[in-house]
Order: sequence, then structure tokens, then C-alpha cells
Amino acid sequence: MRKLFYLIACLSLTGLLGACNDDKENGDDGELSFKFPLTEYESAKIGGKKVIGFSTVGDWTAEVKYKVAPATVDDEWLEISPKSGNAGHWFLTLNLNENPDYDDREAEVVITSGGETKTLKVTQLSTSAMFLPQTYNVGESGGPVALTVQTNRPFSVEADDACKDWIIVPDSKAVMKDSVFTVTVLSNPALDARTGYVYVTEIVADEKEETLTRRIEIVQRGDFGYFIMRGSSSDLTAPSVVQTGENAFNAFYLFKQYSANREEMHVWNGDAQGPIDLSANGEFGVRFVAAGPFTDMQVSCCTWSQQHGDGVMTASLYVWDTDYATTVKRNPVNQKKDLSYGDNSWPSLLNADQGNTYPAGEYLVVMQSTKQSSGVWSASAGAKDGFQGFLAGQAVSSNCPKVRIYYVSGSKTGAAYRETKDGGVTWRDQSYVFSLNESWLEKCSPTDLRVVKCDGYYYAAFADGGNVKLARTANIKDSWAKWDGSAWGDGDYASVVASEVPVSVVENNGQIYLYTMKGNKLVVRTAASGDNWPAALSASADAWTFDSNTDVDVKFVNGQFTATYVKSNQTCVLLSDDGTTFTDGGVAYARMFDGSKSARYASGVTGETQYMSYVCTQGWYFKIISND
Repeated sequence: MRKLFYLIACLSLTGLLGACNDDKENGDDGELSFKFPLTEYESAKIGGKKVIGFSTVGDWTAEVKYKVAPATVDDEWLEISPKSGNAGHWFLTLNLNENPDYDDREAEVVITSGGETKTLKVTQLSTSAMFLPQTYNVGESGGPVALTVQTNRPFSVEADDACKDWIIVPDSKAVMKDSVFTVTVLSNPALDARTGYVYVTEIVADEKEETLTRRIEIVQRGDFGYFIMRGSSSDLTAPSVVQTGENAFNAFYLFKQYSANREEMHVWNGDAQGPIDLSANGEFGVRFVAAGPFTDMQVSCCTWSQQHGDGVMTASLYVWDTDYATTVKRNPVNQKKDLSYGDNSWPSLLNADQGNTYPAGEYLVVMQSTKQSSGVWSASAGAKDGFQGFLAGQAVSSNCPKVRIYYVSGSKTGAAYRETKDGGVTWRDQSYVFSLNESWLEKCSPTDLRVVKCDGYYYAAFADGGNVKLARTANIKDSWAKWDGSAWGDGDYASVVASEVPVSVVENNGQIYLYTMKGNKLVVRTAASGDNWPAALSASADAWTFDSNTDVDVKFVNGQFTATYVKSNQTCVLLSDDGTTFTDGGVAYARMFDGSKSARYASGVTGETQYMSYVCTQGWYFKIISND
């Protein structure tokens, strides 16, 4: 028994000596005095427990004072234990909840004994956070770019390996504390845009904390512009771009239409079909594109074995205009009323017996009936790509009337345009200048087309059989009047200039200038603007002589008549104050895509920014020329 008591006494003494040693490590020499070893303590966001030894010579109390008072008791995030005691050596335990906020938080633990206080400042780090823009757009010339970062940590910056040769960042080894830093983007030597990335990584003190990294995308444009179309344009003439409104442009050109090798076109997909009763379901139609002039169209019909006699319908053909509702408000270009047909027949929807020919273009054909069991066979797979079926005035994907179109034999050339309404970023697929095509049928075969906007009109100057002919309209969707030699009207075309090719029509100070090429000479003729232009054109004057035949264009740009042409993939200019006498202006734009030709300024431009189109190996390019 005595041996057991002696063993317990020795172990107790060993524990007391260990506690005293711990206190000494905290600055306590074992003698009672009011000592607290720490004045500040920083906790990670995850929180946890911290034990601190201290001593007092008398009774003591401890309390927590928050820098920002919690809204409720449940929001208190720091708990201490014990909160009071008498003289002696003590261990104070701090329990911290995890910090879910983006801001650091602070509190004080105040210990009071015998009128004296000791204060421990407790700081708990916040949840790591970083907010920054995802993309910066930079001009082709580059330069310093200020990048803004919102973060509650110091951070470092590094460029992606693939772009370190053109995005220069601050020293990636440095710890950065500012929320704005600057990277340097070098000039882009290429015409195409390029994309690089900068990585921003937060610096954390606690290795156990997760490292947060964000990516900033830097898009540097090449040449400022967009493609009107990509791919081969061998069957198309170079575009003439006209500004039609704010950020709105049309690019006009000629295209080669279908030949006699394919006379019939179907507008539907697949073989599966089902009947549509026009009297029960309403109007049934399809928007389609005719790639060449056509004379007839037929539809597959049904009458449910003619249990109510022959079917009867009205078929209307419209030139497509914007949408269905707008289109059907126009006058139809052909309408066949009270068309009677039998079951499983293919009646003609057009008045083909009148010998009408309809030019290439975008159309809508609509069929309707009030007689019961007047039906049309519908393709269940819908219309072909680029076409659209409509039922009761609404676009549908699973129904399309089985309509077939018959083209005119022989090769024809048609006028078309592509349209943008967002400053050239995106261009709508080809649309057709219906009325201009209509006036060309069996009257001329144009080989080049220049369209400009001036003096309140769109002027179309085109080459036909070695002669220059003109048409004009105030609205491209309306009819184009033809110059017949003495007036604008619906008669036949007359040659305005013989044995030359058109270049441009330019208006300035009440005069309209007609530019043509005669061999290797740029030739100009003028007359006062007005309804009867070009009735009194002046005699021709040689404005410039090239070394050889050259594709040239003339516009009035920035207060001067400016002729543009391409030489060795560079845009060269000739300049004139009077529109007649030109001087060599040298190279205006040295950077162009390979295989460039046919550089033309846009016409009808409002504002200081200019626009130019040209043809290159990759397609048609639309260049934006800012004066900034």
C-alpha cells in the first residue's frame, strides 16, 4: 500500500513539473504574476481551437469584444473557456467557427485581474475571393492594358506559355497587393485576331489553404474588320458595300445562276408524307430560294378520294420581305384563284400559259381554301435547309408542302446582296434583288455590277455586252427604273457609255460623276444631279492612266475624290480635289490578306468612320477604318 501511494505521488509531481515547464515556455517563470504571453493571434478561415497558458495573482475574468457585433447570438464566432477563475496558472481555450465571408473579422479577448487588463487581438482570415473581368479586347497596335482584380489576398500574375512572347506581365515572382496591374500587349503583326491568357493566383499564408487561380482572356484583333463571306467567290463579282442605316450595310454583287443541267427543284425533305386539309388547317406555304429564273411550280395535292368532289384552292406567290406577316401584305407577283384539282394530282400554281418568267430570288408561295377536303400533301421531314414551311401563318419544322419548281434552260446572271445590321460582325445569307433581276431577263447579260448610294438613290452601274448601263431605285425592294437614253422608266436599257466598263457613280456639291475604265485609262464624265441625270453628261476626260488594265474604284472620302486599287497585296490610292485630275497618293493600307483585289470604299457612309471591302483568297473582307 505504501509503495502504491509513493508511485502516485511521484507521477503527480512529474505532471506538475511538466505544467510549470509549459508555463515557462510561455514566459512564466513559475512565480505567480499577471502574465499573458500573446497580444495577437491570427486564425485561418477554417477556424479551430487555440490553447494559451497564463497566470494571475488574484481573481480574474475574461470576455470577448467583437469589432463588429454579431447580429444574433447564433452569429457569434469566438468562444472562450473558462471565463473566470482565482489566482494561479491557467489555460484559456479559444474556439473559432469557420469564416464563410469574404472579409477578415476581428475580436478582442480582454482578461481583467486586480484592476489590470491584458488584451489579445484575434483576427480570423476570410474566405478566399477573386473577381475580375473574363475578357479584355485590345487593338492591333497593342500597348499597356490595365487589368482590374478584386481580391482579398495578395496575388501573383503569369502569362500562359503560348502567349508569353506577346503578353508581357509584371514579375511573376512578386507578390502584388494592388487591385489594378498593367500588362503590355505587343503589336499584332498578323491580320487575324489572336487570343492569349493571363493567370492571376492568390498568395496564401497557410499551405493548407486552397490556392485560388483565375484566368483573364485577352483578345487582340488583327486588322479591324470582319468577313462578309468566307470561301471561294469565283462565281461572284466583287462586292459593292452601301451603308443603309446605323451599323447596317448591304454588299451587292452578281452571281451565276443554275444552268439547264438541273431543271427541277424540290423544296421538301424525305419521302414520308401526310395530308393537310387547307379548309381545316388554314394557309399552308413555304419560303424558298430560286437559284435561277423559273417558269412554273407544281404542288402534290389530295382530296381524300374526292369524296367531296375536286379540291379548290387559291395559290399566291410573293417576293419574300423580312418575315411572313410583312410578305403577305405585299401584292403577289402571281395569284391563281379557284384552282381546281383532283386527288393525287400535281396542278400548276402559276399562270404558266401566259409565258411569265420569274427571276432568281427569295419567295413565299401560299395555298388556301374554304372547301372541305381540299388538301395538299405535306413532307413530314419539313423543308430543305435554308427553306421554311408555314402553317396557319406560323413557322413549322415538321411540315412542308410538296412543291417542285421548274427552272428556265440556259445560264443566267443575277443580282444579290448580303446584309449586316451589327456593323459587319455577322452577315445574312444571300438575298436576291428581285426587281433588278426581273428587268435583266432576256434584256441583258451583265458581267460586272457596281452599286452606290448617292443623291437619294441606289445606282446600279453594270457592264453589258461591252457597254455601261444604269438602273436606280429609292428602295432596293421596289422596282428599279432603267435609263433608256432620255429618262428613267420601265422601258429598255440604253447604253450610257459604249465600249467601256463601269467603275463608280459619285455625287459631290450638286454634281454626279460617272467613272469608267477604257482600256488602262480611268475616265470621268459629269452632269448636274437631278431626276434627269445622266441626260447631259459632259465629254469624257482622262483622269488617270495605269500601266495596264486595273480594277479600280472611286468614292468621295474625307473631303477628297479617292480612287482605290490593289497592287502587291496593298491598297493604293489616287487623290483628287476636283474629281477630274488625280495625283498618286501612294499606299494607304499595307496590310491585306493574301490574294487581295477589288478594294472599294463603302458608299452612303455617315460619320467619320470609313469602311472598305475587298476580295481575297479567304473570301470577302469588310475593313473598318477608324479615324481615332
